Amino acid sequence: DILRNPSLDQGKGCCKWLTRKLCGARHRPVQVAPPAPRRVSSVAQYSGHPEGSFNHRLVVFVRSTLFETVMGLIILGNCVTIGIEVDLCPNSGSVRWKEQVQMPKRTNAAGAIVSDQCPSQFLQVSEHVFTALFVMEFFIRWRATGIGQFLTPTGFADACLVWVTGVLLVWVLNPLEIKASFMRYATV
Repeated sequence: DILRNPSLDQGKGCCKWLTRKLCGARHRPVQVAPPAPRRVSSVAQYSGHPEGSFNHRLVVFVRSTLFETVMGLIILGNCVTIGIEVDLCPNSGSVRWKEQVQMPKRTNAAGAIVSDQCPSQFLQVSEHVFTALFVMEFFIRWRATGIGQFLTPTGFADACLVWVTGVLLVWVLNPLEIKASFMRYATV
C-alpha cells in the first residue's frame, strides 16, 4: 500500500525515496508545455488587425500585386492623357503653338484657343476621372495602413500629387478660373 499511496508514509523518508525510484514519472511534477503561439500572417502582424476582419482583408488587398498593378495601369493611363494633351493641345504662347500656325483652331469650353486636333472634352473628363480614382486610392490606403504611410518621403510625395496637383488644381482652381500653369509641371 505504501508504494501505491505515498501518503501512508509516517514521516520516514525511505518510502518517498522508494516511491520515486519505483513509480518513476508518476510522482514527478508534470511540466506543461506552453501553448503553441497562434499563427498570424505577416500582414496581420503589420496591420495589427485580427485575421479575417474587414481591416485585415483590406490590408491584404492593398498590399496585393493585383491592387498595385491596377493602380499602375491607372497611372499609366493618366500619363497617356497628359502626353496627348502636351502633344495635341499646346498653349498659345508656346513654341509648338507657333509651329502649328497653319492648323485650324477653335475655342474650347474654357475660352482658350486650341487646335482642332485637341480632344479637350475627352481630356477634361479624363482629368476628373483620374483625380477621383487617385483620391479613392488615397483613402483606401489610409484606411488600410493608417496615416503613417503618408509620413514617409514617398508617401508624402504621393499625397501631395493627389491633393495639390489633383484636387487643388482640377477641382478648386480650374472652376475658379485661376491660372496655375506652374503647377502643371508637377503632374508630369
